[in-house]
Amino acid sequence: MLNLNDLGNSSIPGITESLGAAMAEAGGVCLESQGHAPGIRLSIRGYSANIYFLEWPAISDQSRRAWNNADEDTEYGASGVAALLVTRETGYTIIERSQNGTGVDYWLGDGRNPLPCERKARLEVSGIRQGSEGVVIA
Repeated sequence: MLNLNDLGNSSIPGITESLGAAMAEAGGVCLESQGHAPGIRLSIRGYSANIYFLEWPAISDQSRRAWNNADEDTEYGASGVAALLVTRETGYTIIERSQNGTGVDYWLGDGRNPLPCERKARLEVSGIRQGSEGVVIA
């Protein structure tokens, strides 16, 4: 189980509770706009081969109006999914958002000491709104 609601519990050093909750809501809006329902199967291939069942918060009409920008809800939603997956799949966690122009979206670390000097890996997130299984590979 991969639950986007977990993004709002502040266990990720580089994501606040409010940003995590926003990422979860954006992800839900984006996924539901493509006809998906909570519990959808998410298959991971590449670094590993795992299957997760994805959950997200209830999406209201107000949520849809607030996230009425396909680019932004896709970006924030994909970042939320990636944040949870990177922790599960690698043991690293997001410790800091990177500055524009660095070529990456987030700096990763082990989470024990989330200082910039603890940057151990980089994460670039490229969210797409829709695609076939052959296009969507993690």
